[in-house]
Amino acid sequence: MRQPADRAAPPASESPTEADAPERRTADAELPAQLAELGVTGAAAEQAAFPALGIARIHYVDLEKRTGDITVSGRLVTAKVDPTVHFSVLKTAEERGEPVLVEQRGAEICIVGALRTQPTPGVDKMSTILLEADRIEIKAKEEITMSSGVAAIAVRAIGEVETYAERIVSRAESVHKIIGRMLRLN
Repeated sequence: MRQPADRAAPPASESPTEADAPERRTADAELPAQLAELGVTGAAAEQAAFPALGIARIHYVDLEKRTGDITVSGRLVTAKVDPTVHFSVLKTAEERGEPVLVEQRGAEICIVGALRTQPTPGVDKMSTILLEADRIEIKAKEEITMSSGVAAIAVRAIGEVETYAERIVSRAESVHKIIGRMLRLN
């Protein structure tokens, strides 16, 4: 299999070694005999050699070709990526070393998802969440509230913004405008 020059080989723990090659060859040689005993032959035997659904480790994702290099059953293979799988999910799995879910589809292997091994923001309790994007939009039908300790800010659909804290500081490098029909202090 061709490996891109900018990609490292799979980690030593993932890649098959010469030491375990005889064991794999023995297991591979025994499988057809075991299947023949059960009356499984031909194309059915070929499909039985690989599980219909399995877990693999992803080493490299190719966005343009919609493929990924994976290790499954001790073999490094190139698999297609199912159209329903978002590439950011696979890139995260690649970076974190998380397993991916693969499916046998005829003669080819297809990546159909990733198995989550890290907390998900909004689902699991976490110590820190970092969101990075060009623009972040948060929308709520009635109200958005943020709080930390006794300080809080609420944005309400009725056109009201409320802040509460022991001390509130507002600064501007240039003009600082406060506009309203009425301003009430205390």
